[in-house]
Amino acid sequence: MPGAFHELRTPPRLRWLCLAAAALLSLAPAAPTVLAKTPRAREYALKAVFLNKLVAFVTWPEPIARRPDRPLRIGVLGDAPFDGALEQAVESRRARGEVVQILRSRVPEELRSCHLIFIAESERSRLCEHLRVLEPYPILTVSDIEGFSARGGILTLVMSANRVRLQVNPRAYKDAGLTISAKLLAFSEEVQEHACR
Repeated sequence: MPGAFHELRTPPRLRWLCLAAAALLSLAPAAPTVLAKTPRAREYALKAVFLNKLVAFVTWPEPIARRPDRPLRIGVLGDAPFDGALEQAVESRRARGEVVQILRSRVPEELRSCHLIFIAESERSRLCEHLRVLEPYPILTVSDIEGFSARGGILTLVMSANRVRLQVNPRAYKDAGLTISAKLLAFSEEVQEHACR
């Protein structure tokens, strides 16, 4: 999608302003609950909402292409402190009758059937090993580990001024057989891949 990357040249300030506005709109119904939590809990509540929203901007290949009759599987690899925020974030999908499964494990092989896997900070020392295990599968890998996309992960969630920014590794999502919407790419900083070590 050569045309999509031209949109990445949108001025950063305007890009993040648009992203922040979209995030605030999506969080509006849940704002009182989110604001009542500690800063760390609010951070992961925001990240949980982003994980739920990301699915709408990604197309998976067969045999796991998203369809109404197939469950959406979200995996959490390691100890992510969502504290129920992820379940709360996907409740809107369940309310519409969509089947959503949240799977948790410390073993990446147990999450290979997932559409999206969030790799927690607790897995930093094993990150390269995990990415090698997941590489052959059409999985959207997401993390908030610093430098995740540069090490071969697809999307990194970066907190900045109480907002979530996105970094994307184009080579990683293309190698996984995924298609990411130009709308999401327009709000993402493109990151070049380096050797994972």
